[in-house]
Amino acid sequence: MKRFFQFIILVLTLHLFAPVSAQHEEHSHTPEHKQHLGVGFTGTHIFTTEGLHPGFHLHYLHQIDKKGHWAMGAGYEAVVAENLHNAINYLVNFRPVHMISINAGPGLVFGKHEGEFEITPAFHTEVVLEFEINKLHLGPLVGYGIDKEDSHFSFGLHLGFGF
Repeated sequence: MKRFFQFIILVLTLHLFAPVSAQHEEHSHTPEHKQHLGVGFTGTHIFTTEGLHPGFHLHYLHQIDKKGHWAMGAGYEAVVAENLHNAINYLVNFRPVHMISINAGPGLVFGKHEGEFEITPAFHTEVVLEFEINKLHLGPLVGYGIDKEDSHFSFGLHLGFGF
C-alpha cells in the first residue's frame, strides 16, 4: 500500500510541474484535436493466476495544454478471469513525443473477491505507440495495474479517435 501512495504522489507532482516544464520547450507541435476516446483489447496476465485472460480498456482524455503534451480524463478496465476485475481510474496522459502516449493514475477496483463484493484502491498505467491516420489512432499497448489483492500485466491493441 505504501508503494501505491508513492505512485500517487509522484503522478500528482509531475502533473503540477508539467506546465512549467512545457513552457521551456522549443517544440511547436500543436494538437489537431482536444478530445480522445480510446479502446484497448488485451491479453492480461494476473500474477496470482495462470494463463492469459481477455481484457478491455476504455478511456476518455481532454488536452489541457496548447502543445498537446498533457491531457486528463477517466478510464475503465475489465479483465475477465475467475472473478471479473473492474476498475475505474482518474488518468493523467503525457505525450513526450508525437507517437508515444503514457496514461497513469489512481483508481478503484470493484468486484467480488472470495465471495464478497469489495472496492479497493488501485493504480493503473499504460504506454501506447500510436500511429495516426487522420483522426484514427492505432497501435500496440502495454499496461500494468496493481491493487491490494494482486497485480496484472497486459498487452494488446489500442484503437482511438481524436475529435
